[in-house]
Amino acid sequence: MIVPSGRSIDGAGGLVLSGIATLSGGVVGNVSGNLTGNITGNTTISGNATIQGDLTVSGSQTIINSTELNIQDKTVGIASTSTPTSATQNNSGIEIYGPSNVTLLYNDQQGGVGINTGLTITGFGTFTQGADFNGNLKESVKVTAGKLSDNLNINLEDGMIHYFTSAETTTSTPNLRYNATTSLNSKMNIGEAISVNIITTAAAAGYSAELTIDGGAVTENWTGGNAPSAGGGSGVDLYAYTIIKTADATFTVIGNLVKTSS
Repeated sequence: MIVPSGRSIDGAGGLVLSGIATLSGGVVGNVSGNLTGNITGNTTISGNATIQGDLTVSGSQTIINSTELNIQDKTVGIASTSTPTSATQNNSGIEIYGPSNVTLLYNDQQGGVGINTGLTITGFGTFTQGADFNGNLKESVKVTAGKLSDNLNINLEDGMIHYFTSAETTTSTPNLRYNATTSLNSKMNIGEAISVNIITTAAAAGYSAELTIDGGAVTENWTGGNAPSAGGGSGVDLYAYTIIKTADATFTVIGNLVKTSS
């Protein structure tokens, strides 16, 4: 059956084709059963399409112009081939387009994934097999234009180094936490340790002999055996803390005060 150009078939009444049909106009209605053969030319689906079976695309390019892409599988295969080799996985990965494209690509020669721009970790980063830093290693410092004694809550979400630029005038007990709504205890596993540095603008009357974590008192183990009893006369004072979580909400704290003046 040949349908003239510009005409269409309305399938509302049912149509059974046992031979070859050439449709130069269109099909209106439902098509049930199997379609065997080739569809040549362009195909446009203006509404929603649901494919209940597998979909295989054998073309050379697939473009998805959607604002949201959801994938149920937990693993997405890249550089898939029936005979994978080192050459087929080399330079495979993800490219993010922008003024300067960002790539996350596997480098076979180095045996790892490389990022062509900086990597920002906003929370805690876990490296189970170690970390190799070959470039410029930097760490953010939370700078506060004030005194530690006026800003006792140390939010480690902002970094592990905190610097207070106003000269101290009295003693203080800093409180370590992750942020105002999240405890440090919930962010650490038993057997993990962190290092925290607090830098104060020195004054003899300003020093910290105690520390709290998530608002609870802890026992400090000070290097040299004695807790601080005075700050430096000028410059800055550096408090370095090593904190080990030994049980739930239980920490071993090792503190060390280094003065840059007498």
